[in-house]
Amino acid sequence: KVRSMTAPTRFEEDEDTLTRRCVLLEHVTNPHLGIKAKGMWRPFTEGGTMVFEALRSHFPRDRLVALTYHVPMPKPAATMNAVAMKVGRWYGGNPVFALDGQPVAEGALEYFQADEAYRALKDAVRRRLTRDTPFDMQIRASIKDGLIKGEVTVLGPATDGLRVEVLLAEKGVLYPGLGATVVHRMLVRGSLTQPPEGPVYRGSSVGIMQVPFKRSLADIVSENVAFLEDYERRNRADCTRLSVTPAAGNLLVVAILRRTDNHRVLQAVEIDLHKVDE
Repeated sequence: KVRSMTAPTRFEEDEDTLTRRCVLLEHVTNPHLGIKAKGMWRPFTEGGTMVFEALRSHFPRDRLVALTYHVPMPKPAATMNAVAMKVGRWYGGNPVFALDGQPVAEGALEYFQADEAYRALKDAVRRRLTRDTPFDMQIRASIKDGLIKGEVTVLGPATDGLRVEVLLAEKGVLYPGLGATVVHRMLVRGSLTQPPEGPVYRGSSVGIMQVPFKRSLADIVSENVAFLEDYERRNRADCTRLSVTPAAGNLLVVAILRRTDNHRVLQAVEIDLHKVDE
């Protein structure tokens, strides 16, 4: 049985949440989470997935950007990549939910734990939305003949210690695992910039920084396959290659303004990747 969860209500603005902030929700997880107890398999991926889906249905995308990262614990998956491993290390390597770069909740949940976790995280997101930020960001992006290109514009004051991350994510990835989730939403596929962690933010005298990006989808796939091969060699483990190649019509670009010292997020934005007729 594949379970899902939709929020019973939709977010409503009030005078406290009328800020420029868009909160970043990050879910570090694995498709195979679960334990065997009393002869029965208890999956632990689907509860987190249900919470993730409910939060995305409650908050509009201009107030909440949500991303999923797959890490190897307890079992490697073909949907892992270098970006996911980096973010996983930031948060301790275990399944977790983070808001604006700060771990806030357990990321491995059984389905019956989803309601309570959703309510707690929904309240936490709303509290974050009351905290204004001096930064705004915009993205324009397109894909043609497999080439992804565009530009992120950051508007805000000159501030040290920040980077502008530009990530490629896929809206839905088919990857059945032992954790009982079949489709994984908003899965990070790789970085669109060099260096992968994004350029250092340098606000100009007029308060604008532009970050152009251009990368082929084939390059990202090759990079991820090379990552898997290296992981297998170093860890003497085997990964499938299921769903290694993203669907070009199912992608979006996410930009994140993040501190380099503690990984806290000051702003985030997402946009569907527009496919130009070939």
